[in-house]
Amino acid sequence: GSDAIGGVINIITREPEADGFQGLVSARYGQVENQGKGAARIFGRQGRLTVQAGGTWRSADSYEAPSGSFGSIELDEDVTVLNSGVSDRSGDLRLGWDLAENVHAFGKFEYYTAEDAGFGSVAPADFAPGEAEINLLYPDQRFAKFTAGFRADEMGTALADRLEIVGYGQDNQRTFVNNLAFSFGIPNAPEAGLRIEGENFTDIRTYGFRAEARKLAASNLLLTYGVDLFRDRAEGTDFETQTTVGFGPPMVETDDTPSLPTATFLNAGTFVQAEVDVGERLTLVGGGRYTWIRAKTFRTEGLDADPLESSDGTFVAAVNGIYRASDEISVVAAVGRAFRAPNLIERFFDGSATGGYQVANPELEPETSTNVDLGLRFRTDRVGLEIFGFRNQIRDGIRIAALDDQVDGQDAFQNVNVERLRYRGVEVSGDVRFSNGFMVLGSFSTLDSEDVDDPENPVGDSFSSKTTAALRYDSPSRRFWAQIDGRWQGEQREVDLGDNPLGDVLPAFDVYNLRGGLRLFETESTLHRLNVAVTNLTDALYAEATNASFFRPEPKRNITLSYEVSF
Repeated sequence: GSDAIGGVINIITREPEADGFQGLVSARYGQVENQGKGAARIFGRQGRLTVQAGGTWRSADSYEAPSGSFGSIELDEDVTVLNSGVSDRSGDLRLGWDLAENVHAFGKFEYYTAEDAGFGSVAPADFAPGEAEINLLYPDQRFAKFTAGFRADEMGTALADRLEIVGYGQDNQRTFVNNLAFSFGIPNAPEAGLRIEGENFTDIRTYGFRAEARKLAASNLLLTYGVDLFRDRAEGTDFETQTTVGFGPPMVETDDTPSLPTATFLNAGTFVQAEVDVGERLTLVGGGRYTWIRAKTFRTEGLDADPLESSDGTFVAAVNGIYRASDEISVVAAVGRAFRAPNLIERFFDGSATGGYQVANPELEPETSTNVDLGLRFRTDRVGLEIFGFRNQIRDGIRIAALDDQVDGQDAFQNVNVERLRYRGVEVSGDVRFSNGFMVLGSFSTLDSEDVDDPENPVGDSFSSKTTAALRYDSPSRRFWAQIDGRWQGEQREVDLGDNPLGDVLPAFDVYNLRGGLRLFETESTLHRLNVAVTNLTDALYAEATNASFFRPEPKRNITLSYEVSF
C-alpha cells in the first residue's frame, strides 16, 4: 500500500463463540507523572448477537526527567519535561449479527478525545541557554470512526469461498499550537527578541472501502483478490502572531494565511495474491498490486494560489517462500517492490512546524523501493531462534532537508526526494525456556543507511543498533511472575543534527526495567491481579531517536502499579 513501504500489520478481531459474557476492569497509577488511568472491557455473545465494548480514561501531569548527560547535553538536576501531560478518553462499541450460519454483519463505533496534551520539551535554560524556546501543544483533539462490514464464509461459488466487504468513515480534528521565542543576541539589548505564537486547526475526513475474496482454486492453491479505496479531505485554519520586543514598544504582526490549502487525497488499488504449496516442504506466496493516487488542492480563503493536481500510479509485486527443511528448521526468503506516495502534509504544508519553517514542495515524487529478505527459523519445545538479513533500496526517498535560508525568522526546511537510499541490516532474536519456570529472551538488530549517490550525505534517522535481553520467571502454579529486561542502543553517526546542542551523533544509551505480577485471589466469577513495573531502573537520562534532536528525554525512574479484575 501507499504508506506500507516497510510492511503491514493485519489486525483480526475474533468473534466470541459461546453464549455468555466476559470482561476486564483495571486501574493504573504512575508515580513520576502522577498518572491515573482506568479501563474497562466486555465481550460476549447472546444467540446470534455478539458484543464487544470498552473504554479508557487517563490523566497525567508533566513528568520529570533525571539529571545526567546525554551526548553533549548536561542536566545538573532533575527537570520537568514541559507540556508532557495529557487528559484523554477513548471508547469503542462493536455489534455483530449472524445473519446465517456462515454470514456475519457488524458495525463498530470508536472515538478518542484529548485535552491539554503537548509534545514535551526541556526549557533551554536548563541545558542550552540562548537557544530558542519551543512549545508544541495540542489543546484539543477529536477522533471518531464508524465501520460497517459483511462477511460470508463457505460460499462454494466459482469465484469465491469467502467474501468480506468493509466500509468506514472517520473524522480527525486537531488544534495545534506552536509557540517559539528566541533572543536576537544583541549585547546592549538583552531583551531584544522575537515571539511567534501560532495556532492551527485541521480537520481531516476520510471515507474508505475494501472488498476481498478468497478462493481455494485447487487443493494446493489459495487465491486472494480484491479492491480498496480511501479518500481524505483536509481543511484547516491558521492564525499567527509575531511580537518583536526590545526596540521600544512591542511591534505586533498577525497573519491568518492557511498553512495547508483545502485538499483531497484519493488512493485506489486492486490486488491479487496466490499461495501455493509445492510439495510438503515448500510454500510460495506471490502477489501484485496496482495503486493509483491523486492529490488535489482547491481555492482556499486566504491563499492566493491556483489549484494544483498531481496523480501517481504504479504496479508493485512480491514473492515470498518458506522452505521447511525439518520440523524444527525453516528457511524464509522474500523479494518485492514497494511504493509510497507523499501525503498532503509532506507535499502541500507551508508554515511553522517543529523546530523551523516547512516550505511546501508540490513537485514531490513518490518513493519506490526494492526489498530483499533472507532468514532462518529454528524452533523446538524449549528453544527458538530467528536470523534475518535484509536490503532495502529506495528510489526518490522522501527526506527533510535544510534550505540554508530563513522564513519569518525561522530556519527553513523542505521535504525533498533523494535519488537512491540504501538500508541494510541484520535481525537476530531467540528465547530459551527452562523446565524450572525460567526463560531467557534476547534480540540484536543493526541498521546501516546510505545515500548511494552522495555517501557524505548522512541519512540515518534511528539508532544504528539495538540489543535487548530479558530474564523471566513464571511460578509453576502461575501465581506470580517476574522479569528484568534491558535495552542497549548503539550511537548513530550517519545523521545530520546541524548545530543541535546534542552534538554530532545520536548518543548510545542503555535502559533497564523490572516488572512483575501477582495473582491475588480468585472467586467463582472473578480473578484479581496486581502488576508492578519499575521502568528506567538506573535513572538514566536518554531520549528515543525521534525525540533526541528536539530533546524530549524519557521519564526518570518510574513506578507503575496496576490492578486488574477479570470476570
